[in-house]
Amino acid sequence: MTATLTSTEPADQAPAADSGSLIPLATGELACSDCGQAVRDDGERVTVTVYLAAQSPNGPSKEQVLSFGRCPACAERRALVAEVVAAHPALGGRLGPAGALDRLGAALAVHAAIGEPLPSAETLTGSVELVSALIRHLAPAGNGLRWSLRYDGERAGTGPWDHLPDSQLAAARKAYVAMLSERRQAVDGAVWVAPPDAPDADLSGACLLCGRDLVLAQSGGADAWSPTVISTPSVIAAPTSPESLKGWVCAPCMSACQHVGSVGQAAMMRALEEELRTSGDEDGSARLQRLGDSAWLVSWAAVVLRERRAGRPVPGPNREPWGHISMEV
Repeated sequence: MTATLTSTEPADQAPAADSGSLIPLATGELACSDCGQAVRDDGERVTVTVYLAAQSPNGPSKEQVLSFGRCPACAERRALVAEVVAAHPALGGRLGPAGALDRLGAALAVHAAIGEPLPSAETLTGSVELVSALIRHLAPAGNGLRWSLRYDGERAGTGPWDHLPDSQLAAARKAYVAMLSERRQAVDGAVWVAPPDAPDADLSGACLLCGRDLVLAQSGGADAWSPTVISTPSVIAAPTSPESLKGWVCAPCMSACQHVGSVGQAAMMRALEEELRTSGDEDGSARLQRLGDSAWLVSWAAVVLRERRAGRPVPGPNREPWGHISMEV
């Protein structure tokens, strides 16, 4: 079993951990690529290729190959992920086979890191809605939990997930609570609704503005998605075109458009502000407020159209609403 990850991040930017939670590896040991605990080197390795940043603007970058193992618990969880993705072909079709494995793996890593039991294989293979909720809520928090992302092949954690700082564990728990809250809503009668198929749409599969691909809605989801024609695509930062843009806008974004009275920057700003507020992202809200009227938001549709025009692979739906927007200011 060999996996390869290419990264341009310098090694000293790995997530911080208390040095007391790390120990040197003994002869014949490797760190588990996921949870970081020391395991016996049985020949089944996960390799990570790291390209270290040059020390000077004109200096060469350095390539380093690190080897990791995998503990029985993490191997079992990975096998569960593969079984679930195989049971839901539409998931692989939407995210790509590798993307589905990676995102669900990150989501279930959250369960392991915070000590919550994993859902059973029967539960996960029987509900694509649950799997989608896990990915949407937990994958962003789970992406940075894995030991291999520390790019450290010489040490291990003192125990499973001991390398994680309190801030990462707190973010993971917050995401888990949000997921549980959403699932309770679903039990109360709400359903996840994807945008309808529309052969005449220029873009389909996600909201033209925020890029989400599922909306939690009551009463069968009749109002979850609105067919939308944008006569001047440049107002959502899409490439200038004499042609209008046809697609779908989700209910939260459409609510913002209706409040403002049109589709454009003011509506996108309101929709993003509301998303940050409801998700509890106080830091993101503060950054957006600092931008003020100088903010020029780029829609998901704009990103897709630019990549398509450049002949590059187009991105899929966002893992979470507005996930294509960087809030670093």
